[in-house]
Amino acid sequence: MGLADKIEFRKALFNLSEIDLENLSIDRHEEPKNDFEIAYCIFRDGVREQIKEFYGEWPEQIRRKFFLKGFQDPTMQMITIDNEVIGCFCITEQENSVILQRMYLKEEFQGEGIGLKLMNMALEKAHELEKPLELEVLTNNKRAIKVYSEHGFEIFNTLERQNRSYEMRHKDTEQYLTPIFNRASAKENDIKPSKAVKSKKDNTPKTP
Repeated sequence: MGLADKIEFRKALFNLSEIDLENLSIDRHEEPKNDFEIAYCIFRDGVREQIKEFYGEWPEQIRRKFFLKGFQDPTMQMITIDNEVIGCFCITEQENSVILQRMYLKEEFQGEGIGLKLMNMALEKAHELEKPLELEVLTNNKRAIKVYSEHGFEIFNTLERQNRSYEMRHKDTEQYLTPIFNRASAKENDIKPSKAVKSKKDNTPKTP
């Protein structure tokens, strides 16, 4: 039995009153106090170097508040093995899509098939709801882009901002695109797709 077969999930539990936004720095040697602190440390360790390429540094206050906003998503799940939290993720249904987001694993548990299991769970949900499966990834996260591409995701849009990101969609769920969100149809009808795509997203922050 591999590690991916041993993982369990539970809803993220935390109390906003326990989170000290004034003391924004979390020392990696301190014991995290709650699910948010644990997940934030995993997130920070996972994307720190990519974010520093954009900002020149790790903007602790900005990233911590960004992650807290997303962590309040009611679909946030903690990933555990033998009661140890090893990661987190969300599979969120939006009006016109299913979004796999905030998927982070401790480094020592990467490459064990856990991420693939989560992608398959999201894909199953997308087929069930008959909606395209999408995710977002930093443009300089080459390792993640390679993994996603190998498992059926294709880049369909670039979000131009300080930390540039690609939006990727699973090719097996393109059949669920409505014509207005279908790039090919948009091109044939001289419709500019960018604004149409934006209109289907809510303001829930995805993986940075």
